[in-house]
Parts: sequence; structure tokens; C-alpha cells
Amino acid sequence: MIKAIPDEKQMQGRKERANTMRVISNYLQIALRILWRHKLMMNTIRFSILASLLSISLLALAVAVSAEAPVEYQVHFTAEDMAIDGRANEKSWSLAPLIKMVDRAYPSGKTLSPSITTVQALWSEQGLLVLFLCKDEDILATFTERDNRGFYKDDDVELFLDPDMDGTSYVQLAINALNTKMDVLRREPQWTDGGMPAFYDWDSGTESAVVVSGSLEDRTDRDESWTVELLFPWSSMSQATLNVLVSEGYGIDVLGGRSIPPKMGDKWKANLIRFDHGDKEGAGVLSTWSPFPDGDGAFISNNCVHYSTYWGVLVFVE
Repeated sequence: MIKAIPDEKQMQGRKERANTMRVISNYLQIALRILWRHKLMMNTIRFSILASLLSISLLALAVAVSAEAPVEYQVHFTAEDMAIDGRANEKSWSLAPLIKMVDRAYPSGKTLSPSITTVQALWSEQGLLVLFLCKDEDILATFTERDNRGFYKDDDVELFLDPDMDGTSYVQLAINALNTKMDVLRREPQWTDGGMPAFYDWDSGTESAVVVSGSLEDRTDRDESWTVELLFPWSSMSQATLNVLVSEGYGIDVLGGRSIPPKMGDKWKANLIRFDHGDKEGAGVLSTWSPFPDGDGAFISNNCVHYSTYWGVLVFVE
């Protein structure tokens, strides 16, 4: 049985509820700080009661926010021989549930232009298969060097995987419209003075194909779309491979003891991302499967996509 994927209205409602809770939380925290500043002017018993009520309210709100269930996608198993050619002609693709990505302006504050993106996923004995279809009137891609740090400046699609769901070590795979790849093992999402800890020399062995309906060179014409089909092989995360990385001092183990290939019913945290930079005025669109909360420009620009708190969950099923 194929599980229904939340539609755009459901996703928007979930995001609005989470944002409302965060706004209320901010006001409660401000009230609690003000209360502490004026505690000497208040009766001790009255102060204790008010402080306790505010603390209980914050705790209840935290529980409510954490109770927001992440979006889930049931990844169905296929035994069909899948050709990675960007055409998606196999019958299995017609049975895979369809995800419609959620758009937001990038950078924050820019005018949002519709950027329709749909995604499907399957799994096989060989690996995880993902199919992106990106509607795009102006396809832009320039990077041809693998693992270039400025990759996100191109039109690209990205896959984030956290098999053990610990929020610290994870896989980032990006592919642009030229079929150039960036695959990285990251140790933690937080920014540090030395940058984001990562292992760029890792080669996932991902097989991919890109089909472009339009042009990459002509900014004056009107393009239609580009499609990415990929196979992320389980062998890239074999325990033997990860043990070598750990022994070399990288300390990156994204599995955390999880089975690879995954077993039926296993769950992985994940997100699906698309950057569309084709707007000639400099505005772009960041499309995601699992939505991020509204925030200031710093949050949106400073790699919010790396915070697995806001990722969804892949469920591997028959």
C-alpha cells in the first residue's frame, strides 16, 4: 500500500503551526527574563508562582513543538533492472509516490518565483534510487570541477542522508545541471571557525544522468526542465569503508551500527533540496521536501539545509 504524501496545504499548515509556537516561545522567554529582572520588587510567593507558571508554559510549548511529526516517505523496493539514464522509463517509477517540493525565496527577502520540483525514490539491492524533475525556464550551471565548494551557486539538486538519525554525521550529495557531482561525508552541521567539518575526498560512487530540455549557455531563451536520475550505492557506506575513515582520524561513521543495505522497515533521516538560481534579477528559490521554519536572512542563508532537526524520514518498505 502506498502511503499518501502530505500535500502543499498540509505542509504549509504544519510550518505555520511550528512558526506560531516559536513566536509564542520567544514572548514567554522575554516575559521570564523581565520577571527575573524585577523579582526584588515583588512578593516572594507571587514571584515564585509567576516564574513557575511561565516555566511550565515554556516546557509545554517545547513538548508541543517537538511533537510535530516529521514528514515521511515510503521508499518502495524494486527488483527491476533500472537503467540510470535520466529517462525513467521503468515501470517501477510509475509506482513510486510523488513528492512535490516546498518553495521559499533564497536569499530570504527576495521575490519568490514558482519553481516546480517533483521527486520520487526507490531502493534496490544495489542502492537508493532518486529521480528529480525540475521545471526551469532558465537553467544555469557552470561548475565542472568535482566537489567544488561553491557548488550551491549553480542550479542543483541535493540529497542529505543520516542513516543512524543522530544529527551529527551525515552524507551530502549534490548534482548540477551539467551532471557534476559533489559528495561529502560531514561530521557535524554546525559552523566553526575552521569551516564545516567534512571529508571531501570520499567518493560515493554515485551513478547519475541528467537530461536537459533547453540550453545552459543561452540566457535569453526559454528553457523547460531538467531531470536527474541517480543511484547512490550501498557500497559507499559499507562498514569497512567507514572504518577506514575513522582509523584515518576523520571520525565519521554515518551508520552508527545500522544495517547496510537497510532492512525492511528501517528509517533514515533525510532531506531533498533544490537550488534554482536562474532568475536574472538575482533572486533564487530553495525548494525542500521537508520544510524549514521561517527565520531571518541569516538562518536561511547560513546553511539551514544542514540542520537535520528539520529533515524528514525515509521508510524502507516492500
